Order: sequence, then C-alpha cells, then structure tokens
Amino acid sequence: MNKEPLYSKLNAYLSKNRLKSTKQRDAIVDTFFNLRDRHVRIDDRRLAIDLYKQGSLDWTGCQAMIPVEELEAQKDPSRPNGYKGADLQTYVIMANLYITPNVTRKGFDDPRVRQALSLAIDRRAMVETVTRAGEVPMLNFIPPGMGYEVIPTDVAPNCPEAQRLMAEAGYPGGQGFPKYELLFRTGTGMEPDIAPVVASQWQQCLGIKVKLAGMPMELWRPKTTEHNFDITFDGWQGDYPHPHTFAGLLAGKSSMNLSGYASTELDALLERGMRAVDPAEFQAAYRNVEEVILRDMPEINMWFRTWTFALRPEWTGITPNVLNAYPLRYLRRAQ
Repeated sequence: MNKEPLYSKLNAYLSKNRLKSTKQRDAIVDTFFNLRDRHVRIDDRRLAIDLYKQGSLDWTGCQAMIPVEELEAQKDPSRPNGYKGADLQTYVIMANLYITPNVTRKGFDDPRVRQALSLAIDRRAMVETVTRAGEVPMLNFIPPGMGYEVIPTDVAPNCPEAQRLMAEAGYPGGQGFPKYELLFRTGTGMEPDIAPVVASQWQQCLGIKVKLAGMPMELWRPKTTEHNFDITFDGWQGDYPHPHTFAGLLAGKSSMNLSGYASTELDALLERGMRAVDPAEFQAAYRNVEEVILRDMPEINMWFRTWTFALRPEWTGITPNVLNAYPLRYLRRAQ
C-alpha cells in the first residue's frame, strides 16, 4: 500500500480542521497506515465520515452517526455526497426520548391529563420535519429487540380525545390549568428544536401554555433528581437487551424515576418479569407492565432513536443490533 497519498490527505485534513501541532498530526496520521487492511480506532467522528467519503475507510464505525443533512442529500441523486445507497444502514438502537411530568404537581397528578398531553403530540410530523434522522415514533416505553414481543400502539394524535380527557379532569379548554415550565437540555441537539413544537401543539389542542426553559446538563441533572421541576424532556439508553432496562426505570424505588410515580401494581409485575423463566410467563408479565405504563402514562414516550453508519458492501460480519456493538472478530472482507 502506498502510504504517501493517504498520509498527505490526512495530514492536510488535520492541519486545516483539527490539530495544528505537527507532532500531534503525525501521531494520528501514523495510525492510519494500511487503513484498508486492518481496523483502527478513530476518535474523531467527523474525520471517520470524511475519510469514508474519500475512499480511505470501509466502515464509519458504530460511533460516527451519519449527519441528517447527508442522509437527506443521499436521497437526491443530483447532490453528490460520497455514499452509495447500499452503503448506508439504519436501525433502531436501545435509546429513547420521552417527556417526564412531575406527578406530584397539580394537574400532572391526574393520569387523564398525562394521557391528554400524549394524545396532543404529533410525533410523526416532528420526526419527518424536525429531527429527520429516521426515529421510530412509539408510545411503548419498551423498545423492540429486548427479547419481548413489542406490540406497537397507535401514535397518531387524537385532539378530540385529548380535549375530552382534559375536560373530564376539570380543565376544559385548558381553563384553570397551572402554567408550568417545560425543561429541555440545551446540549442534546434535538431538544431545543422540538420543545417549542410540543409546546405549540399543547396550546393549540388543549389550550394550555408552558414556559420553555433550556439549560445545560450540569444544571438540568440536579434540578430533576431533586424533583425540583414541573415537566421535562428526558431520555435513556439501555444497558442490556432486556425489557427491565427500560421498564425498571419506573419502579417506585428506582433512582432514575424522576417523575415521582409509584405503583405497587407495576412493581409487582416488574418483579414477576425479572423472575420469569418460562417464555410465555415472561411475555405475559411485560405485556402487563406495558399496559400499566400506557394506562398511567408516568412517562410520555416520543420515539426510539435510530443509528446510521456507512459500510462497504464487500464486508460481512457487521449486523445492525440494538446494542450497537460489533465484535471485530466476526469481520470478513470478500477477496
């Protein structure tokens, strides 16, 4: 392999975009020699994507998400972008975005209000026009791929039903409902974009107003863990492929249960699911868990995240999965 063209290309790229120190540049560039013949670690996500588009990498890896603007450009054949359709693979991962109401607050303590807030949200419209990264809208709090057969619920907004529930809870047209603060994290990428959309949909459908409050994670975390909030965006990335890694967040004693929700019924079902050995009992337990979550709506699930990487078609042994984990020993390249 001729190292000089690749060396020059990387050196020029790093010099212009990343590192000014020659010593730093050389240390990084040296790790890329024989790039097409062995795996290397690249900690710079943008660099991995650019090298792929230049033809110097065969796989962008599981940490370099292809940016939304490049995914959209790929759909337009008149806009060269360095990818072929067969290169891009999009799949659901163990991560979701949801809205957490503080159920100790007036109004949010009523499951009918929480149901109404969920029904007023047009998730699909936001995925298609705001986030645009292929997220999968779902009311279910447990994602696919957990060993549990998820039955997706209807995510279409239903404003008349939402209005009926609000009126039944004592807030017809939003009258008398407290004005609360909707928190979002400013460093997450999507939350600052979708928070005003959600607030607008609630106002248009339910007649309620919320004040938007963005803050960095270091301020958001203590505020929410101390339950010093009204309602907030939140999200989770699962630790292991089992329904409990998501459903267990809502256990009464869970330190990650920010809503203040507690249900002895749910706790008993979670315990049953964790102890289940028989597959039918396992499925039945978590089916009941989901029924309770969807009924009580302690968390308003928005969607599950997806991931897109680029991989040359001649490679095998990389199968998209919810763990986003890829043992390199299975990698094979066609000769």
